[in-house]
Amino acid sequence: MKRQNIIKTKFFRINQCAKCMLMLIVIFLTYSCEMSRKVPLDAPIYQPQLVIQGLVSPLSGARAIIRYNQPLGDNDVDVPQLPKMEVYLIENGERVAMFEQDSADQFSIPAENLDLSAGMDYAMEVVDLTHERKYVSSDSRLPDPVEVQTIYATQDSHFMDDYALGISLGEVEQKVEAVSVYPVLLDSMMQPVKQISNWQTQEVNFWNKISTRVEYTNDGLWTKEKELLFRLSRDYLNEGGEPMLADHVDVYITYLPTDLTRFVRDLEELYFSGEDIFQQVRPVYSNFDNAQGVFGVFSETKRRLEIRR
Repeated sequence: MKRQNIIKTKFFRINQCAKCMLMLIVIFLTYSCEMSRKVPLDAPIYQPQLVIQGLVSPLSGARAIIRYNQPLGDNDVDVPQLPKMEVYLIENGERVAMFEQDSADQFSIPAENLDLSAGMDYAMEVVDLTHERKYVSSDSRLPDPVEVQTIYATQDSHFMDDYALGISLGEVEQKVEAVSVYPVLLDSMMQPVKQISNWQTQEVNFWNKISTRVEYTNDGLWTKEKELLFRLSRDYLNEGGEPMLADHVDVYITYLPTDLTRFVRDLEELYFSGEDIFQQVRPVYSNFDNAQGVFGVFSETKRRLEIRR
């Protein structure tokens, strides 16, 4: 009987200790929550930095977007106006072409004004005429032309909304870090579809060509045909918002050099975390020494296909 009382007493003390410990934890967590709500966090100080994005292709020409970075959060600060700029394409250290500036402050060179060679190194020079500054990228080497051995688009036998896209690429002599495939659905007038769904649009631009369905190669070389296979949807919405099925597709196939591949990898992580190119929490790959941004040259080809049944 005495032994049972001792056991009950010990159990009571342990139980009481456990209750006290639990109460302390609850008080600590509650206090911590209160503290976390009361500690103000100062917004980061906005520091203007030039962000340069430049891409060049023998098929599409050259395009450069130059802007200042955007302030994070709700910072009510003025972003500086873009100074007067001149932008040049560099080959072997020499200026070979000048970008033209349009009304939207974008810089471009038409494809017909370019004479690019595979295996050559190119760079971009940005001259700030207002502040007498110069920004020059590192060299980017143009990959081999894209050689397509076979390509087909076939409607799925079980799901008529889907189709299979098969591509066979010829062997390459120079290193190709990544391959991007951008299929663009066409409407009944053979024009690129604008609205894929209520929440998805389609636009043919430089960025989509280098960052869509990217396959990173192992060593960048393949000595036999490289096979790619995708299962895709042919659904889209017409101008009246009615669901339609595309019968034709334009397929852009792109070879990326080392610098653009590193940039696209970082870009994927950036978008996954909800950030923006011009409003970054963490830096992405840049090949400009005194500015944030990237310049790169890429090879591409375009094939128009009928989605066969």
